[in-house]
Amino acid sequence: MALMQLLETEPYHEITVQQILDRADVGRSTFYGHFHDKDQLLVWGISNLERDLIALTDKEMTRRTQSARRRTHAADARERIFVLSLALFEHAESHKGVYRSLKAGGAWYVVRAGFEAMLARLIQPEIRKLKNVARPVPSELLLHFLSATAVEVLTWWMERSPKLPAQQVARAYRRLIHSMI
Repeated sequence: MALMQLLETEPYHEITVQQILDRADVGRSTFYGHFHDKDQLLVWGISNLERDLIALTDKEMTRRTQSARRRTHAADARERIFVLSLALFEHAESHKGVYRSLKAGGAWYVVRAGFEAMLARLIQPEIRKLKNVARPVPSELLLHFLSATAVEVLTWWMERSPKLPAQQVARAYRRLIHSMI
């Protein structure tokens, strides 16, 4: 949380471990007992985001299932991928300053790789549910495409059209990947 708060106001490369320690009110030995550096703390933050995205997606899928007719297994898998992407974009929307700071501070490469890996882990079970659906590409390529495309859309949004609402960005992502799943 301390790193996220600092990222709202400063570029990543200007933030020191000491600033993080001061903001979090923890000692140096405690920090280094858990993390090697602020990059590792950043990656750990992505794992927290992963848990949050799972919880948000599960909650929204439960709501949608209760309010809709029963869908097929494949339709549920597709919808879960779309709901997951919406949760990611909504998170980004609520933390635009952090995303800009990471980009300006040179840490986007760490976050980008972490986001792609996280999304691949979250999307993979849904791809397995689609195994009986005819697809024009192998499952591994589809998984890579879906996760990389979500991160690319996120990057484009933050750099070029940050005023677009998350819902609109999620709809654009949905249109981009619709023919693939």
